[in-house]
Amino acid sequence: MAKKKAFALRINEDLMKAVEKWAADEFRSTNGQIEWMLHKVLKEAKRLPKKKEDPKDRAIVLPLSTWKLYFAAKQLLNDLINNRGGQ
Repeated sequence: MAKKKAFALRINEDLMKAVEKWAADEFRSTNGQIEWMLHKVLKEAKRLPKKKEDPKDRAIVLPLSTWKLYFAAKQLLNDLINNRGGQ
């Protein structure tokens, strides 16, 4: 999850009441509603920062020979386990 930064916001009282009501209607906190609104407007304006790629989400790219070796070793291990289980 992205790191959150706290800051003070001066806002018109009527505007704040409208945001609080909308948040309650959507079952969100006021802070969550403001964050959702900002995200939506930034996305619509195509100004939303691009997400940094998480290394865990990357696909594993290996040469075919490496994959063949992996599957051969896996098959050998399964064969060994199955042969021992039958004795």
